[in-house]
Amino acid sequence: DAVRTEQANVAAGTKTGPIHVQTVRKTYFSGVFGRGSGHHAVKNISWACETGDVFGLLGVNGAGKTTMFQQLSGILVQNEGTIKIAGNDMLTAGGLKSARNVLGYCPQHNPLVPIMTVRETMEMYGMIKGLSGKELAEARDLLIAAMDLKQHEWKLAGNLSGGNKRKLCVAIAMIGDPEIIFLDEPSAGMDPEARRFMWNVIAEIAQTRKQATVVLTTQDRK
Repeated sequence: DAVRTEQANVAAGTKTGPIHVQTVRKTYFSGVFGRGSGHHAVKNISWACETGDVFGLLGVNGAGKTTMFQQLSGILVQNEGTIKIAGNDMLTAGGLKSARNVLGYCPQHNPLVPIMTVRETMEMYGMIKGLSGKELAEARDLLIAAMDLKQHEWKLAGNLSGGNKRKLCVAIAMIGDPEIIFLDEPSAGMDPEARRFMWNVIAEIAQTRKQATVVLTTQDRK
């Protein structure tokens, strides 16, 4: 009932915000040139987030969570429907470019260079976000401390544990203070204590940074 209500509100225009998804479908066809049977990875999904929301996409393996995120970030293009990020239509070149300027994305698989240290990784992604000098150093140190990675600062990213790699990826997504943050399975590979720490960090960010909207996927039900 909640899903149907959300879909109706989006269709009526009574529910909107920096993330607006309406009747989105992503289908993979087995035949040539779109012919043949199709597999619906995402089927007729509608939802929206307001500024300051923490929105959870829940589902088992194969439910389409990662496919949805890849469409939200512009990696994949939907077959039908509309996706708007901060008012930008993701099907237009200008909209895609403008949307990516306000996004932070932690994908399901760690986008880490194994021979770079934690510190170097944060600096690289910070510079990609346009930070430099004192601003870059402050953002780097703040997020390394927030993610409890200070003691691993000079370790190579490839030598980190699975849980610490995920912490680093979440820190990467948050550097530069993006307006919209996508976290795909941020607690994957973590023990219960580290997982609880991660949820506390995300909750704190949502409470202290009301200008940010966080969307996350998880199979963790607690």
